[in-house]
Amino acid sequence: MIEPTTTPVARVARALDCTEGQLLTMVIGLTFALLLAVPGIPAVLRDRPPAVEQSDLTPRVSADDATSDVTAPTPESPTSVPPPPQSIEARGVPAAEPGAGAPTPPTLPPDGGSPPSDAAPSKTPVGTIGIFAPIGSPGAPGGLAVGADGTVFVTTDNGDTRGGDGPSHVFAYNSGGVATSDLVIAGQPEDRVGGLAGVAVEPARGDLAVVDPEGRRIVTVDVASGTQAVRARIPDLPVCLLPFATVACQPGVEDREPFPVSVAYDEGRNLFVTDPAQDTIWRLRPGESSPEVWYQSVHFTTGAGPYGIAIDGGSVTFTVGASHDLSALGAGALYRLAVEPDGSAGELTFVHAFPRGEPPGALALGSSGAAYVVLGSSGAIVTIARDGSQTARIDPPGTGPIPLDAPSAVALVHDRLLVANGRTSDDADRWAVLTVAVDDGPVWAAATTDDRLRIRSSGRVS
Repeated sequence: MIEPTTTPVARVARALDCTEGQLLTMVIGLTFALLLAVPGIPAVLRDRPPAVEQSDLTPRVSADDATSDVTAPTPESPTSVPPPPQSIEARGVPAAEPGAGAPTPPTLPPDGGSPPSDAAPSKTPVGTIGIFAPIGSPGAPGGLAVGADGTVFVTTDNGDTRGGDGPSHVFAYNSGGVATSDLVIAGQPEDRVGGLAGVAVEPARGDLAVVDPEGRRIVTVDVASGTQAVRARIPDLPVCLLPFATVACQPGVEDREPFPVSVAYDEGRNLFVTDPAQDTIWRLRPGESSPEVWYQSVHFTTGAGPYGIAIDGGSVTFTVGASHDLSALGAGALYRLAVEPDGSAGELTFVHAFPRGEPPGALALGSSGAAYVVLGSSGAIVTIARDGSQTARIDPPGTGPIPLDAPSAVALVHDRLLVANGRTSDDADRWAVLTVAVDDGPVWAAATTDDRLRIRSSGRVS
């Protein structure tokens, strides 16, 4: 008997213990399942997280990976990769303020240096000397003043004994020390000893009041046009023969000629002028051309009277080269004078006595009430606190790029003390306005003086 031929399908069916029909049904079902599952496999593999390969869990990202862009799927892709998360600002949610939540990383400077520290930038060390601007011919800087816009004005005190030949000038510089104008002052005699001294800026219009000591005059200068005019001449006072004279006179027993040195405006545009030779502070009211005696004292009668001057609100601060006051007998001193509501001089307050042989001259006031004073002979610059104590001193030659030499005027601008330098020097390289770093607050305060305190035997300031 011949056995029927067995097909592969029959053998598989017999092995699975099923009929050939059942086997065909199973094959057809499995085929459809595979056809439905295959399209989803790539998406599943793509979304599977990568295995952790670093034992220390520190991501290792190459430079190329860090800068490469994510490639967006093509439109034909059955699935899409989610876009990178938007910033907080892009989603319309306000960003957290610095310091809130996670710390904000520091921003590096463009040169790739170290990130800035949280501390405020350090200031220039107090006492550091620098150069604001060199002073050109005729040199011998005399007075300083600072305008409301930061313009710095410098007079030249040139004459037969110092500086170059020709008329005196008023140089102007912007707040960065760049020269902006050069004004030549007319009307000076050619055979004069010196040139110009103090200068002040009129508060309302910005005109200059310039002191010409040997001409005994106050010259006004329109900075914009350069127009000049003699505002006033300082009278020659007779000697006060009687201790209680009823007319304007000069204290003491020696007749000395006028020698105005310093000027300063108050808020009411009154111009105050110091005249150490006649031991007098003069006042020139707005619009007036005749000055009036504003202050004299029995303490100042030697021809070394009021010299440097600065005005701060309701008081006038000034220096004298020699005093009869018991607090500074025979020495120079710093005083503060109250101004009464009617504008007259009030109570005099002694502030500080200086060493004999170092008469004080130039003066500037700071916002703290401290006075910055130039001392004659030595040329030192000292700081006197409002309570009268000396808190600092800088002696020539100092430590700057130009030696501190015969300073003649000072003015305070923010945290810099401007110093007119080299008035009596024969070295033109020392003719400059220097800067001295101070710590006195961000305000404008300026005063103008020079240190011409050498007294001839006649008592006349030279």
